Amino acid sequence: MNIIHASGRLVKDPEIRYTKNNVAVATFTIATNEGKDRESEFIRCRAFKKTAELIDQYFYKGSPIIVHGKWHGYEYEKDGKKVYATEVTVNGVEFQLGKAVNARDIEPSNDDFQETEEGELPF
Repeated sequence: MNIIHASGRLVKDPEIRYTKNNVAVATFTIATNEGKDRESEFIRCRAFKKTAELIDQYFYKGSPIIVHGKWHGYEYEKDGKKVYATEVTVNGVEFQLGKAVNARDIEPSNDDFQETEEGELPF
């Protein structure tokens, strides 16, 4: 089974182009965050059609993102040498919150609580 789910931040703005048949293709790279003691991994990604247009419209350099797709390997020739590369063919994305929100950092308003007839809170 060839399935990948990866999260990270975009290294730069996505690049979008259209094929001769007017199919949108977005390419971008995400950097994973492995913590202070570990280096980031860079994952090349390619999305097509509506997914490509969505990425181009809503994501930009530094945006946190979760991608779903499959690994795709390919080879090409550069300066007379074969180069092997991999990328994720993206079939779905998710927005990821950039900063975790702690529940105690949110102050409830008085409208969040309704008193019972006896003047007690309902919990």
